[in-house]
Amino acid sequence: MTRLNRWLLGLLLVQLVALCAVWLLPSGSPAEKPRKLLEGKLDVAAVTRIRIAGNDGKSVELKKKDAGWVLASGGDYPALGNKVSELLGKLPGLVAGSPVTGKPDHHRALEVAADTFQREVRIEQTGKPELHFYLGSSSGLKDVHFRLAGENAVYMVKDLSAWDAGTAPTDWVSAEYLKVERDAIVGLTIQNAEGQIELSKGEGGKWALTDLAEGTKLKDSEVESLLGAVSAVSLQEPVGTKLEAAQGLEKPAATVTILIKAEKKGEAKADKNEDKPVAVPAAKRLFIGAKAGDAYFAKSETSPYVVKLSSWTAETFLKKRKADLEEKEKKEGETKGEGGAEHQAEPVPGLGGPAGVEP
Repeated sequence: MTRLNRWLLGLLLVQLVALCAVWLLPSGSPAEKPRKLLEGKLDVAAVTRIRIAGNDGKSVELKKKDAGWVLASGGDYPALGNKVSELLGKLPGLVAGSPVTGKPDHHRALEVAADTFQREVRIEQTGKPELHFYLGSSSGLKDVHFRLAGENAVYMVKDLSAWDAGTAPTDWVSAEYLKVERDAIVGLTIQNAEGQIELSKGEGGKWALTDLAEGTKLKDSEVESLLGAVSAVSLQEPVGTKLEAAQGLEKPAATVTILIKAEKKGEAKADKNEDKPVAVPAAKRLFIGAKAGDAYFAKSETSPYVVKLSSWTAETFLKKRKADLEEKEKKEGETKGEGGAEHQAEPVPGLGGPAGVEP
C-alpha cells in the first residue's frame, strides 16, 4: 500500500467516526416532554368572569351570578351553563411539548399576536391572577396555536379550537326567545303601519280572516307561514331589562298578539257537580320597536328582557299586509284552457247570442 493510499484510508476513517458521532450523540436542544400548559394557572371552580374578543371586533363577556352564568354583555341574560362548562373543562387538559416557535416575529403569522388573533381570552378567578391567552390559526378542526400573554412561546394544542370560544351572543345563550305550541294557537292579530290583520281558528281547525275582501278567499300558505313565524321567534342578541326611548317600544311599530288555547279548571257545569276543563284563550304579545343596524328592538310580554331580532324575522310582522293573505276566488263559469289559463265561453263571431243561436 502506497503512502497516498494509507493517507486516504485514514481520512475515510476520520469521516466515518465523525458521522457516527452525529448519529449517536444527542442533539444540543432535546425535545421538551409533553406537559399541561395551564397547570397551577387555572382553578375552574374559582372562575368568576370570562371575556372573549374576536378578530372581527365582536366580543362577549360572561360572568358567574348566583349558581349559574349570565351574559354580562347582554344585560345579564341567562347563559347556557353547559356551554361555559364545556370551554372551561377543556382548558386544564391542554398538553404540549416543544413550542412551535419562540420568536415574537412569528406571532402575527400564527395569529396569536396582541393585535392579530383569532381569539383573545381573559379569565378572572378568585385567589389567582387573571389568565390571559390567545388562540390562533389551526391546521385542523380540533387543534389550534396557543400563546399565553406575556410569553413568546407558541404551542399547538389538541381538542380545542377558536369556535369553542365564540364571540356571538347566541354562542352562549338560547336563541329561542318566544316559543308557542303551534297547534294551541287559536287566534292571531298583527297591528302595523299597513293596518290590522286578524285571524281566528274555527271549528275543524279552519282559519278565517276578519273582513275578508269580497271576491277573495284566505291564502292558506300565508297563514301557515305566519303560524310558523309566531310559534318560534329567535333572538339575534339580548339587550337587557331596561326600557329606553331609543328602543321605540313605548309606541311599537308592530304588535303581534297570539291567542292560545289554555285549559282552566274550576268552572262547574250547571247540570253536574264536578269541575270540567274549560278552554280559555290566553294572550301573548310581542312588540317590535325601532331599527338598530341590521336588527330591530323587540320585547315579549312573557320575558323581562328586551332583545334584538334580525331584520328578516322582524319584517315578517312589520311589513305584512292583509292583502298578502287574500287571493282572488275563481268566478263561477270560469274554466281552464290550454296551459291552465282561465277563460269564459265567448259568442261565435257574427252571431248576436250564445254559440249556435240566431239573434
